[in-house]
Amino acid sequence: MLARVAGAPTLLVGLACRPCVRLKTWDRQVLPLPFGRGAMVWDGALPAPARGESLDATAADWAARLTAATARAEALLA
Repeated sequence: MLARVAGAPTLLVGLACRPCVRLKTWDRQVLPLPFGRGAMVWDGALPAPARGESLDATAADWAARLTAATARAEALLA
């Protein structure tokens, strides 16, 4: 919704680090430990959804893309 109102593109970023501590929060936040390695992968600048476009469909598409970007970042550390 914010991207639609602002008319700005959205950049989806997947992050991974090893070693890390995964917190038991709603978003399973990751806390990197010292001397670890990290990877960042992004999925191009996505245009804001058009006014007539379904936000549910856009959210589902972006969630899948974000999950894939995170998986690619984790694969880089394997």
